[in-house]
Amino acid sequence: MGKIALSPEGWKSVVNTARSNTSAVKSVEVQTLTKNNLSRLKAYEGIETKANSVITIFKSLVENRTTQMLSAGDRVVEEDQTMAGKIDQNTAQIR
Repeated sequence: MGKIALSPEGWKSVVNTARSNTSAVKSVEVQTLTKNNLSRLKAYEGIETKANSVITIFKSLVENRTTQMLSAGDRVVEEDQTMAGKIDQNTAQIR
């Protein structure tokens, strides 16, 4: 039977890459228009501000989720080691 394993270094690399790629997303520069009385252009400024808010919330969410993913990977490694020890004990008892 083939060996199934989680590479802790590979997992951490993937998760940290996702985290760093997300943190590299830049905020939108809010442009203010002077001498403007068009409601569509005034609404545009509000859209830029909302976009920055969404980007900030998204970055926070990704930070939290990647932290959880790293913890989950650590738990999987610990559980695998525990179960491998139990399998070895059972194998020794059977022999």
